[in-house]
Amino acid sequence: MLQHPSLRTHPNKGNLDDQAVLQKVPKPWNMEQKARRHPVIPGVLQKLSKLWNKPVNTGGKTTVRECATTSLYAAKAVLQKLQKPWNKPVNKGVRNMVFHSLFLLLFATTVFAQEKPKAVLLDEFPAIGCEYYTARLSNLFVNLNANPNSRGYVVIRGKGADIQKKLRYELWLYGEAKTYNFDTTRITEVRGPDTGDIKTQFWIVPSGAEIPAFETASWDFTLTSASKPFVFYAESSDTLCTSARYESLYSELLTANPTFRGNIVIYTESLNSFAKSRQAILNKLSSVDRERLRFFYKKVVDFPHVEWWLVPAKKN
Repeated sequence: MLQHPSLRTHPNKGNLDDQAVLQKVPKPWNMEQKARRHPVIPGVLQKLSKLWNKPVNTGGKTTVRECATTSLYAAKAVLQKLQKPWNKPVNKGVRNMVFHSLFLLLFATTVFAQEKPKAVLLDEFPAIGCEYYTARLSNLFVNLNANPNSRGYVVIRGKGADIQKKLRYELWLYGEAKTYNFDTTRITEVRGPDTGDIKTQFWIVPSGAEIPAFETASWDFTLTSASKPFVFYAESSDTLCTSARYESLYSELLTANPTFRGNIVIYTESLNSFAKSRQAILNKLSSVDRERLRFFYKKVVDFPHVEWWLVPAKKN
């Protein structure tokens, strides 16, 4: 009776018992002789040999060899199911298809494991109102929370004459982060060039990704157009959008405009609470000469708050 050749009875014709599979699967270099017949595969083999011992981009020290071997051991189990029982006739077409698939699996494991993450421009927009700005900020925080190993970059640019508007976006940035209890150490603010119309960008940079080459500038805080006293910030204005870090920006403005004076109006219920608020503010404005600061007490019961005024020098 004519018997078909089997995997078990013809070990020299593709016997795929456990030991043979293990020898072939983790060692694709054993296929090099046959692979060279195909014009594309030699280049693939060269890439494999160079990338084989590099670490996989998983944050650990696992190498491509270890990752690929793990994948191929899993493929071995598939082979066993495909080829058992062992006494079935050998199907060379299936066998070749499986080995070609294994080779492509190894190549894909090597190449994709080495793909480096990239920075993503999440949002970009011109000058907008605070309610729209904070809504976009919320989207930035949601994306950063979904990617805990990423950092956020907020890039603000615009001509020098718009310094107060640009600072307003900084106030809202940190105010919104405070409202959402978001960790501001995961955000880097970039002050862009002092040219053109106001524009803001939100970037997400994953761990290991290259940080974009942002254009930076030292903003000019000179208030050339201010001829009358104006309120830089008032806590009572935080109805739609919350602000934060206004003390540091107030200090920067006073430092850049030495002829200006700072008038701080404290609305509170008693002189005792006024004195406490005054001292707390002085501690935060330690870089400013106290002679340039004036404090005013306004009695109020329902809504204690503070107004931060900037007063230019009187013209002769």
